[in-house]
Amino acid sequence: MAFALLTSVAPIFGLYTSFFPVVMYMIFGTGRHVSTGTFAVVSLMTGSVVEQLVPTPLVFNSSSSEAADLEAQRIGVASAVALLSGIIMTLALVMENLSHTNMAELLISVVCLAVLVPVKEVNTRYRHRLRTPIPVEILMLPAFHTFPAIAGDTIAITFVGYAVSVSLAMIYADKHGYSIHPNQELLAHGISNTVSSFFTCFPSSATLATTNILESAGGYTQLSGLFTSLVVLIVLLVIGPLFYFLPKCYEVPGVKILTYNGPIYYGNRSFFREKMSRVLGLTPEKIRSREKAKKALEKREREASVSSVL
Repeated sequence: MAFALLTSVAPIFGLYTSFFPVVMYMIFGTGRHVSTGTFAVVSLMTGSVVEQLVPTPLVFNSSSSEAADLEAQRIGVASAVALLSGIIMTLALVMENLSHTNMAELLISVVCLAVLVPVKEVNTRYRHRLRTPIPVEILMLPAFHTFPAIAGDTIAITFVGYAVSVSLAMIYADKHGYSIHPNQELLAHGISNTVSSFFTCFPSSATLATTNILESAGGYTQLSGLFTSLVVLIVLLVIGPLFYFLPKCYEVPGVKILTYNGPIYYGNRSFFREKMSRVLGLTPEKIRSREKAKKALEKREREASVSSVL
């Protein structure tokens, strides 16, 4: 959930990214001790792309309807980065094995896409007329129109994610005396990012911290990913809804709640003060003048109270 904030999306999408890619890698990966999911460097790189395309407005109310639209746009861009990254990873292997295509499997894939996409459109357009929505709402199409804008950054994210994942897999493979297949790892992470991008996930890769925990806990096969994903699934289905009833922030007239996503130090404090003054309509001069007026008013009130006593 913390890495989701680094990606500039809502924390719930961090749980999704810790579930779907783990299941995909468990099926296709060759690293027995590798744990996939959110990774700090990949999340920061993806977050920079999201902030460039969907920046946070200077005046922003987190309890308004604009917040939901902003979150939808941001996760759409993050999912598009994950999808494009997965496509880049798998494209080389797909082109290499194009001559060995199984026509039956290709036909099934085309038919599934031909069914799922129209059903999604039907749910969106006729949801007021349908008593029960057709249950494919868990799927969400990434923001395909952002591909030209995110292509360059996505290539860098892809290289970083793959390099970290393969390096980590090789370290533990050498430590425990087995071998991995880099091409299969490329395919596994490509499929993980491609499939999970349709479930509101951002780019994933092997994670150092959880891999160390998994290895120290005695995990020895990819099946350990099944148990970690089950824990995340329990959080999503059982524990997560309990947080819905926690107190939420609402706008109070005359009160402004501001957030600044970063540390404040000598290099940016003047920039922070300037933005604060612009949003609040306050300057140091106005504050001082108000303090002087307040002190003068208090002085007059004291003098009036003394004269009334006399």
